[in-house]
Formats: sequence, C-alpha cells, structure tokens
Amino acid sequence: MLARRSLFVIGGASLLHLACGKPEVPESCPEAALSPAAKKLRDSLKYVNRGPDKAKFCDVCVQYKPGASGACGTCSLFEGPIHPQGTCAAFAPRG
Repeated sequence: MLARRSLFVIGGASLLHLACGKPEVPESCPEAALSPAAKKLRDSLKYVNRGPDKAKFCDVCVQYKPGASGACGTCSLFEGPIHPQGTCAAFAPRG
C-alpha cells in the first residue's frame, strides 16, 4: 500500500510541475549550423553552454533574449542559440 501511495504522490508532484509551466531547460544548445566566423566570435568571447556561476548565467545578462518556454535563447553580441545557463566574457548584468 505504501508503494502505491508513493507513486501517487510522485505522479501528482510531476503533474503539478508540468501544470505550473516551469520551463524545461535543454541539456545544451546546438552550434553545428554556425559559420566559422560566428564560431570564432563565440570562442573569442569564451562562451560556454553551462557556466559555473549562477550570478553570471546568460538568462540574467542584458544581452540575452529568452527563447520560448525555457528553450535556448539568443544574444545581441553573436549568432546562434544561447543556453540560459551559459556564460561568456562579455556578461553584463541586468539593471
């Protein structure tokens, strides 16, 4: 009986999570379609898909434009998809 109750609670919590609209953050954002020049610019700004410091994540940078529902966004400094938890050397916090 306890196992059945646990499954009900876990299932309910999962549905609540989905109903609340919490966006799913992708594991990474694909960079394959970028031109060599675009990749070079990203590399020169030291962009990484997952940054170590939450305070410098792309999703709190003034340059970041969010994607739909937690998906990869864009940056006003360079081309290609940008991970919300990524970071680069040009990070500028929102006011």
